[in-house]
Amino acid sequence: MEEVYRLEDILNESELESLTASADQLMIEFDTLEKIESGIKGKKFTEILAVALRQQLRAVDQQKVAIAIYLESIVKFLNMRSNDFAHGLKALPWFVPIGLKHKVFNSFMEEG
Repeated sequence: MEEVYRLEDILNESELESLTASADQLMIEFDTLEKIESGIKGKKFTEILAVALRQQLRAVDQQKVAIAIYLESIVKFLNMRSNDFAHGLKALPWFVPIGLKHKVFNSFMEEG
């Protein structure tokens, strides 16, 4: 069966490196189940990222967390309201690297 989505077709090496660095930071900050649950309750991230953070507690997988960060930014963007757009890139989560914030905005904003 042919792969439908390949990571290297979606993110370039530099973007993946910045996401991995962000993943490292989050894995340090949210290194227990209690901290992860607190992050969800405090609306710092959604269940998408929480699942990846929980899984990495058992077996470290930076790439899974990095991909979850990217997905988190897309979900946040898609749920933004018009007043959120006034904040621009700052409306996306703090842990999303700036280059990826630009990518998400550029990918989903209509030219014109």
